[in-house]
Amino acid sequence: MLPCLSFCCQQSTRSTPRAPHPYRPSVKTRLPAASLSSKLKKLDGQRTPPQSADRPRNGVPRMPVYLEVRHRIKPITNTAFDLFVDFYADTVAPAMERHGIDLIGAWKLSGGQMGWDLSIQRYESMAHAEECLASLGQDRALWSTVEKIRGEVEIEEITKFANRVSYGTEERLQAALNADPDQPRQYMLAVLQSAGGGLLPAIEMLGNLNDGKSEGGALPLQLVTAYATRIGRSGELTDLYVMPQGPDVMMPYEPGDPLADIIGPLREHAPEEELYFLNPLPYSKLQ
Repeated sequence: MLPCLSFCCQQSTRSTPRAPHPYRPSVKTRLPAASLSSKLKKLDGQRTPPQSADRPRNGVPRMPVYLEVRHRIKPITNTAFDLFVDFYADTVAPAMERHGIDLIGAWKLSGGQMGWDLSIQRYESMAHAEECLASLGQDRALWSTVEKIRGEVEIEEITKFANRVSYGTEERLQAALNADPDQPRQYMLAVLQSAGGGLLPAIEMLGNLNDGKSEGGALPLQLVTAYATRIGRSGELTDLYVMPQGPDVMMPYEPGDPLADIIGPLREHAPEEELYFLNPLPYSKLQ
């Protein structure tokens, strides 16, 4: 197994989503007044900027790779979750930066079991991921701190590697990263499970839907990125959205289906779908 923050691994738990609640620390945290994301942006300005994930390095084409990481923190209390957030902000996120890991987003997960977070790391390729994670695994300062936090809270970790799909373009992701909202935005994660051979047709249909090319028009959501699981559950497709109008657009029941022409055929290829609501954590670049 690649060295990452793997305390233990198991199959993902699948549950019914609940209404989201913004993450607010229940106790005074150790975060400074300036957010970590602001500090990282300043550091980025002092260092040689990384090349675009789509741009070849030394003439070798790249295939952008994501690592999605979920943690469950126990006991299921706000105090334990705050301890984990402080630990990640003060120790893990800076360590990732030191070892070349691009932590593009981190959120508190709302829906189903309580106590989960979710984060996404971006790499140029699998080889780049192995290099960065191997380097992180040799960081003695980080792992000595990990041992300390494990004495205070129980942390379960589930990871999966994924490849970005065609409609989850770098331009969409960069637009979301460049946004400077007055307050953290709410996000939604849609996880679709395709049936045998249905992944590529589902990607094409969702690409048309997100590009506003379907007869039903565009979604009332802003796509941030999209990726297909590479190491994990076969045939799984994940879309990450910003919810400009908040969760209200997804909550009320209204009869009728304005997207029937696209959703009906989509279900033939991707019959299962789960929705999760996400609220950014202080060290997330995507706010």
